[in-house]
Amino acid sequence: MDEPLIDEELEEQMEIVREIVEKGHAARKEVGIKVRQPLKKLKAKSLKLKDEFVDLIKDELNVKEVEFVEDRGEVEVKLDTQITPELRAEGEARDLVRKIQDLRKRSGCNIADKIVVEAPSWPKDFADYIREKTLATDLKVGAELQVREK
Repeated sequence: MDEPLIDEELEEQMEIVREIVEKGHAARKEVGIKVRQPLKKLKAKSLKLKDEFVDLIKDELNVKEVEFVEDRGEVEVKLDTQITPELRAEGEARDLVRKIQDLRKRSGCNIADKIVVEAPSWPKDFADYIREKTLATDLKVGAELQVREK
């Protein structure tokens, strides 16, 4: 390996990210909260990370905020597991998007096909999000979840 090309700071930061994410996933599993359910905050006892690494942690663990308590000891994480009505609605919307995408795939829709979705209900504040993520031109109330090409 070409030693001058190795960025030791980058490697150290990525190792901390990996450890925080692993411990965050373990904490979610321990309390039974799926990653699709957004959470408000993660507190991490570790070295402070650059913003791009914090964004990676937010995306990977589906948390809105990451707070660091600077410490050179062992990395520790604590999740704020209180799920507000807004966070619950966002989690329901994400879960619905996953189900719609699965139905799109099973029904043979191409990735760019526009669809119409019927569902018994959905979080109204996330209707635009659901339409955008699934390429749905319309969300309609129906007895069960269905998708059809437009």
